[in-house]
Amino acid sequence: MAAGLASPLALIDLASGSVRYEETPEQVVRAFLGGRGLNMYYLYKYLPARVDALSAQNVLIFGTGLLTGTPSPSASRMNVSAKSPESRALGDANVGGFFGAKLRAAGRDRLIVFGRAEHLVYLYVDAGKVEIRDARHLRGLDANATQDALAAELGENVRVACVGEAGERLVRFATVRTGLKGSASRGGMGAVMGSKNLKAVAVREGPVVEVAQRQELLRRTTELKKYLAKSKVIQILGRVGTPFLYEVSNQLGAIRTHNSQLNAFDDSLNADQIEQLVVKMVSCFGCSVHCRHRNRLGGEGPEYTTVGLLGANLGVSGAEHVIELNNLCNRLGLDTASTGSIIAWAIELYERGIIGDETTGRPLRYGDFELVRDLIQDIASRRGFGDLLAESSKAAAPAT
Repeated sequence: MAAGLASPLALIDLASGSVRYEETPEQVVRAFLGGRGLNMYYLYKYLPARVDALSAQNVLIFGTGLLTGTPSPSASRMNVSAKSPESRALGDANVGGFFGAKLRAAGRDRLIVFGRAEHLVYLYVDAGKVEIRDARHLRGLDANATQDALAAELGENVRVACVGEAGERLVRFATVRTGLKGSASRGGMGAVMGSKNLKAVAVREGPVVEVAQRQELLRRTTELKKYLAKSKVIQILGRVGTPFLYEVSNQLGAIRTHNSQLNAFDDSLNADQIEQLVVKMVSCFGCSVHCRHRNRLGGEGPEYTTVGLLGANLGVSGAEHVIELNNLCNRLGLDTASTGSIIAWAIELYERGIIGDETTGRPLRYGDFELVRDLIQDIASRRGFGDLLAESSKAAAPAT
């Protein structure tokens, strides 16, 4: 089998503590390539029908792409897939950063996780071998602290994907976090990790991924990077990141505001305002674009979606406020899009008199930064009204 078509995987049963190693057949790799494609193949193969997404029967898959970790341009991506506890249908979240590339370099393209551990654990991947290790000492740590703790425990040459408090408490839109910004956000994959008592996956950096015809790939990669460098969009992304879309969308009347009741907001969230709070732009593995913000408040981001949904959609003005909310969600392991959407929905319900103080415990209003910050903490901790919001759309009362 050609090096690019080798796809080693590990099947991990957290209940029994067993790990089994297999190779994906070449014809299956050719049919589905990798990433989302192979994840869907294995979900179809192993996921029972009509299971509860937060039950031990759900199947969680970390899967890299065919080119992940190779010299190909921007080959950093990985998919985390399972039945979604948020939509109760297919869940599939994509993430960049460095974890996917290092997982593949550590000898496994795909981790397929079954069952639920008796207590909190993490997976450790090194030179193709997967170990299930005790993680009880990591309980309650946020995503940043978890990564720091595992780096101190295992050495700095490890990469970690983990959950924060929101994942441990099964918030239905909890994320899988890696690095300061890398986030498999959509669909609640962090809640699936939490339901399995899986706090983190740590991989030790191995040698570069071997590929067939490496010199030809390097030549073609150089050509593609030169081509991409000429793109005006790529050049703008490298300077200010995805928030450049905010001003464009605002001028077109396409910014979700006050739970999409309005379609435009103020200029305090424009890219030039965010740029004033940026230390530098950084990149994911193998990417020459450098569209990620290292912000002055101790995190990375925000992306355009976060600016819109934690900012305009909640009526929250000011780049510093939105960056603070972005960093808080990242530390707690909450999807910024779902968080901004569910809080905006609740505020509209309150304003329309559908819910009141007896439900929320306090008045809800758009534009209240402190309120939003407190609700984010309450959601991650499942405290008070936050416990209800943590259920996402399942919080809606059934029709009568």
